[in-house]
Amino acid sequence: MTGSQFTGMPDQKTNQFFYGGSYVPLGLDKHIPMSEWEDGMREMKRLGINAFRAFAAWNRIERREGVPDFTELDRSMELAEKYGLRVLLNVGGLFNNIQGFRPPPWLHYVCHCTPRMETPGQKADGAELMLCSDDPVLQEKAYAFIRKTAMRYRSSPALESWNVWNEPHGDPCYCEWTLRAFRVWLRNKYRTLDALNERWGTVFPVDFPTWDDVRPFSEQSPYAHPDPCMRLDFLNFLEDNFIEKFNRIASILRETDPRHPTTFNLQGIHGHDMDRFHVDIPGISAYLELSSWTPREVHLWLNLYLKSARTGRKAEEKIRIIETDSGARPFARRSGCPRLAAARDWTFVAQGADMILSWIYRTRITGGHALQASMTRWDGTTPPRLEAAAERGRFIIRHQKRLLGAFPFPGRCGIFHDTKMYRYAAVEHWHGSHDFTTNSHDGAFMLMQDAGYAPEFINDAMVLDGRFRRFPAIVLPFMPYMTQPIAAALREYVRDGGILIAEALFAVKDENMEQFFRKTPGCGLDEVLGFRCADMLYLDSRKDGISLASGEKIPAEYFQLCIDPGPGAEIRGNFSDGSPAIVSARHGKGRTLFFGSLVTSRYRYQDTVLRRFLRSFLEDAEVPPLFTLRSGENADALGVYFATKNSRTIDIAYLMNYREEPITFSVHPDPALLDKIKGFTDILTGRKYVSLTDIRLDDRQCAVLFSEEA
Repeated sequence: MTGSQFTGMPDQKTNQFFYGGSYVPLGLDKHIPMSEWEDGMREMKRLGINAFRAFAAWNRIERREGVPDFTELDRSMELAEKYGLRVLLNVGGLFNNIQGFRPPPWLHYVCHCTPRMETPGQKADGAELMLCSDDPVLQEKAYAFIRKTAMRYRSSPALESWNVWNEPHGDPCYCEWTLRAFRVWLRNKYRTLDALNERWGTVFPVDFPTWDDVRPFSEQSPYAHPDPCMRLDFLNFLEDNFIEKFNRIASILRETDPRHPTTFNLQGIHGHDMDRFHVDIPGISAYLELSSWTPREVHLWLNLYLKSARTGRKAEEKIRIIETDSGARPFARRSGCPRLAAARDWTFVAQGADMILSWIYRTRITGGHALQASMTRWDGTTPPRLEAAAERGRFIIRHQKRLLGAFPFPGRCGIFHDTKMYRYAAVEHWHGSHDFTTNSHDGAFMLMQDAGYAPEFINDAMVLDGRFRRFPAIVLPFMPYMTQPIAAALREYVRDGGILIAEALFAVKDENMEQFFRKTPGCGLDEVLGFRCADMLYLDSRKDGISLASGEKIPAEYFQLCIDPGPGAEIRGNFSDGSPAIVSARHGKGRTLFFGSLVTSRYRYQDTVLRRFLRSFLEDAEVPPLFTLRSGENADALGVYFATKNSRTIDIAYLMNYREEPITFSVHPDPALLDKIKGFTDILTGRKYVSLTDIRLDDRQCAVLFSEEA
C-alpha cells in the first residue's frame, strides 16, 4: 500500500495555502507563559500569517496516569479559532518515540515499562530515561492517549491537519520485547530455523538450537565478524518495525477523524522510502542555513529535499514544508537572509508545497534553541525579517488559486533511489558507504537536472508495481545489489521501449549480498546491457578517465570494470588503456547505456562533456529534455522549474538565482510546452516577457512567470 492511496479526502483544502511557523505548546523545553500567547496570535493575524504548528506533549499533559490536563493545548486551540488561524497539531511521535519527546515517567516508575537498551546488556537509568517502544504496555497507553487527543480536537474549527510524527526515525534496541518482535519478523522471512542458520552462517556456523536463542548483531557482538545478512536483517527489521508503528498512529488518526488530513515531516532525504508512510500529504524539514553552504549546495539540497518528498506521489499532489529556517542563527553564514528565504520559499511553491511553517515563531526559554532560530525578537515583537516573510506569505496566499492550481511538470527521467541501498552499503562499508551511495544518487540527480530533464526519484516499490514506466528514461546510479523481481521489471521496461542508463558497480550481488560469480551483470541483465564482466581494476581519477571518440574526456572514479562486449554492442568510450568503458546496446524496442566506472559520484556542473554526452544519447533515443539552458555565466546555482495545469504546456515558470551575484541566461523549453502561449508576466515585478530569453536575475532574485495564452 502506497502513500498516494490516502489522498483526496473530502476535507482536504487543496485551494488553501498555509504560511506561518511552529508556536505553542512545544514538544520539548520550556516555552513562554500562556499569558503572552494571545499577543502572539494577534500579531500573526495582523501580519497575515494563517497557520501554526502545536504539539500534544503526552509527558506534560498526563503528568499522573489517568489525570490528563489539556489546559495549555485547549487555550492554544481557542486562541487560534479566535484569530482565524489554522493549526497543524503534532499528536503522534517525535524523533524515535511513538508519542512525544519523552514518555511520561510514570510509565517506568508505576507501570514498569522496559527501558530502551541501545547496546546488549545495557542498564538504563537517570532522568533522561528512555523506554522501548516495543513494550506492549507503553504502546497500549500511547495509542490510547493519541486517540483521546484526536477525539478531543477533531471538531475544533482551528484544526487543519494532524502531524503523525515529527522527524521520525527508529533506533536499535536489544531488550527482550524488541528481540521478540525481531524473531517474529525472522520467522516470517525464513519460515524455518534451518533456513535462518544457513543464511546467517556464511562467515562461520551459528546453528541456533531454538528461536529463543537468536540474537541480532551489534557493534559489541560476541561475533567478531558477524555475517552480513545477520546485520542486514536487523537493519531491515528496525526499519519495518518503526514504519509499522508510524502507520499504526496514522491509522488511529484516520479512524478517529476521517475529515482532516494527516502529514509528517521527514528529516533528511536518504533515510526512508517516503512511499511507505501512510499519510495523506507528505512533509519534510528543509533547512538551508545551518552551515555555510555554497549556492550550488543550496540548489542541490533544495532539489533533493523536495524531490524526495514527492517520491511515489502523483504530480498534482501537494507536499508540506513543516520546518524550515526562520533566523536568527548566529552560526549560519547567511543567518535569516530575506533574499535567500524568498528564493527558498518560491522553490517550495514551485515543487507543489501548500504549507510553509518556519521554526520557530517565538523562541524557547530553555534549551539549545533559546535565543536563536526565531521569527520574532526575544520579547515577541516583530523584526524586519518577520515583516518580509509575512509579506511574502500574504503575496503567495493572494495568488494561491493559480499557484495551487498548477503542479510540477512531470519529469522525463527517473533516478532510482531505493533507500535499502544505504543499509546494504552500511553493512558492507563500501570504502565509505555514504561517499559512494549518497554521492552517486545525488550526483545522478543533479546531472539530469542540469541537463534539463526535471528528474524525479523512484524506489523499488514503484519499479515493482509499474509506476516507474511513465518515465521514458531511467538512471540507475551505483546499484551493486539486484533482485530477480527488480531485474525482471527492468528487462520488460527496456524490451517495451524504455531507456536504461547505469554505471559501475551494477548488479554484481544479489539481495543477500552474494556475488553473481558466474556472470555479471546478474539476473539476466547482461543480455539487456550488452556485456559481461568478470573482473574489476582500480581507476586513478587523478590521471585516468573515459575518452570519447571526439577526444573529449569524461571524469570517472574508483572502479574500472573489465568489460566483454556482446554481439551488437557499441563501444562509446574507452579507458586510458584502450579497454571498453562505455557500452551501448539495444534490447527489444529500448536502448541501454552503461559506464564501466563511477561517473556520477563526483559530478560537478563543470562536467559539460558528460552532460552533453548523455543528452545526445537521450535525444537520439527520442527523449528530449524539458528545457535547455544557455548562459554566458556560471549557471550551477540557477533553478528552473515548470508548473502545469494539464501536463502539456507551461502554466508557470519559476526561475531562481541562488547565487549572490547577478546572472543573465536564456531558457529554451521543448517547443511543445509553449503551444498557444504568447508570453509571460513576472508577478513579482510586473515585467512582461515574450520568451524566456535574455533574462537577468540579481543576487538571490527569483522570478515567478505566469504564462499568457494567445
